[in-house]
Amino acid sequence: MIRKKYFGLFLFFLFSLLVAETTTRIILFKYFGNNPAGYSCSSRWRLRWVKDYLYRIRNAKKLKGVTQVLAFDRYDRTKGWNLKPNIKNYVCTDRKNMLINTNSKGLRGTKEYTYHRIPGKKRIVILGDSFTLGENNSDNGIYSYFLDKMMPDVEVLNLGVHGYGHGQMLLKLKDEGIRYNPDIVLLFFISGDMHRNVLTFRDYAKPRYILKNNKLVLKNVPVPTPKEIIDRDRTHIYLLDLLKMLYWNVNFSGSIKREKLSLMEAIIREMENTCKKIK
Repeated sequence: MIRKKYFGLFLFFLFSLLVAETTTRIILFKYFGNNPAGYSCSSRWRLRWVKDYLYRIRNAKKLKGVTQVLAFDRYDRTKGWNLKPNIKNYVCTDRKNMLINTNSKGLRGTKEYTYHRIPGKKRIVILGDSFTLGENNSDNGIYSYFLDKMMPDVEVLNLGVHGYGHGQMLLKLKDEGIRYNPDIVLLFFISGDMHRNVLTFRDYAKPRYILKNNKLVLKNVPVPTPKEIIDRDRTHIYLLDLLKMLYWNVNFSGSIKREKLSLMEAIIREMENTCKKIK
């Protein structure tokens, strides 16, 4: 009799969880699956991506294929996403005269750069997000272009990628930037990038540094592929996502803000140490 009673309670509890999970999915997809307002947690960004990806699968013919993030992105196993190489005159905005190009290595613009320096020329590598990439401007309307024109004896290489946090910029520096042996590395800094450092999902799934014994430790690599994310979504618990969203909105202790600051400082120190190794 007691066993039947506990078994009945277990079934009721399980049924309640299923109802709650189903209700949560409906609510989140209907009201929270669009572009996250302001600075949101990884769960909201992930939800938006899943909703958009599923929509594109259902409308693949009309949309002429399924894109991962934006049409000029490609999956990157260490950074989450990166610019596609050899983009030709891509229109990113409603302004038809604003065209994006990338060279054979995925750097903004049409100019090619070898890893070997040109004798007599200095090099500047710029790290940054969409403001550096200049996704709403043509190649000749971004600040790296004007900087290059101002200094004929200097090569200015734009390594900006939209949506990047400082952690991804550090990886970009280590994977690609130092290979160009720059004289100067510029970091375009905005406060919003500090928030991205504590996310595991933004425009797409991304790596994330944590501090362990005051040392940077890289997590969430290799970054899951789009197929892996969609496959995992079938068993993903959206109730936990809802709780995470609530936690991020009522983080009275300020722990998230403190982590943003400490991570930013540690990542920039690592950037500095990486630059000192450039010969």
